[in-house]
Amino acid sequence: MLWKFSSQTDFLRGLVMLSDFTVPIPSPIKNILATNLKLGSSGNDVSLLKIVLNSDKDTKIISKSNEVTDIFDLNTLVAVNKFQEKYAKEILVPSGLTSATGFVGSATRKKLNYILHNILVATQVTSTSTATTSTN
Repeated sequence: MLWKFSSQTDFLRGLVMLSDFTVPIPSPIKNILATNLKLGSSGNDVSLLKIVLNSDKDTKIISKSNEVTDIFDLNTLVAVNKFQEKYAKEILVPSGLTSATGFVGSATRKKLNYILHNILVATQVTSTSTATTSTN
């Protein structure tokens, strides 16, 4: 499956619009990403993983296009490794690991969900502000 959006912000705004009906943005943080992910995985969770990774210059996925796909490919693996190294104290150390694995398990998902939650809240605030301004 390939989704085409003009920007990641547009994708997240669409996600926020859906969340108003099906998945309210939680407080405290809910497990938005709920499944383990690895090289070869596919689906919506992979797309959300890529949104989080691409939101940070240190973990941005290097690819030839800006299209968000739902495939966990080699570029995603490299970005996940960078993410795990960046947040090693929260992801690797508690699990007794000394280097990144590229596997998105519970510790990595916990940090990803925290960041995704903050992105969704910020996007919802921006969308609400834009809607309020447009109707006045």
